[in-house]
Amino acid sequence: MDLYLDQDAFEQAIAALGAKREELNRLRENIEKTIMQLKSDWISQASDVFFKKYEKDLMQNLMKYALVFEYMQDNLKAAKEKYQEVFDAADAVANLQY
Repeated sequence: MDLYLDQDAFEQAIAALGAKREELNRLRENIEKTIMQLKSDWISQASDVFFKKYEKDLMQNLMKYALVFEYMQDNLKAAKEKYQEVFDAADAVANLQY
């Protein structure tokens, strides 16, 4: 019984999630820089409301999505290792039977 774990598929998924997380973090940093500039130029009651909403909604959600990507990436890494252990054990048992 030869079980096969597609290591490349796992690695590609892990790398893709990492790349998306990094892209999301760069986007968040760029938005923060833009908002900091806007904060220094726009001072009014409307700006206070806007910036509170921005901090509460947009930035918190971007950080949450980055954490989800990180969590998924970590879980895929762990799953890849566990599946490989199971497949290796199954192959070892199968080899003993013949």
